[in-house]
Amino acid sequence: MIKRKNIDLSTDDIKTLTIEAVEKGTNFKNHIEEVLRKRAEKIRKANE
Repeated sequence: MIKRKNIDLSTDDIKTLTIEAVEKGTNFKNHIEEVLRKRAEKIRKANE
């Protein structure tokens, strides 16, 4: 199941994360989704 959520980020945060995304050959949206997915997976594993 996929849920959509709006989040508020500063302009500086968006610029920094966009640069990181470009360096990794992806776009902002896909990069953020991957970062958050990995973080959630790490939290789930820590709670097992």
